[in-house]
Amino acid sequence: MHNLQAGQYAYLAGEINALYHEAAVKMGISDSVQNILYVLCEKGGQCPQSEISKLTGISRQTINSAIRKLEKKEIVYLEPGKGRNTILCLTEKGKQFVKGVFYQNHI
Repeated sequence: MHNLQAGQYAYLAGEINALYHEAAVKMGISDSVQNILYVLCEKGGQCPQSEISKLTGISRQTINSAIRKLEKKEIVYLEPGKGRNTILCLTEKGKQFVKGVFYQNHI
């Protein structure tokens, strides 16, 4: 029975990941960008960059690449944090973007 539960968990986790991937594709964004934007929404529009890596499991290199793309689209900006850490923040344009992406069916 223990193996069946582990198998069920793996199946459900795979199904959830597939749904999130499908949603990202429909929004025209990568899975990484979607995860970063979701964290920013959950954190009130700003989050230390190092925390994003911990919360998403995405590598720092991938996060940096996604942030550069989001900066070019003026969806996020970076501001200095404590020490070497930076804070990732949504711009006003970014707030409108995530409102349309994540909350369009809930308004």
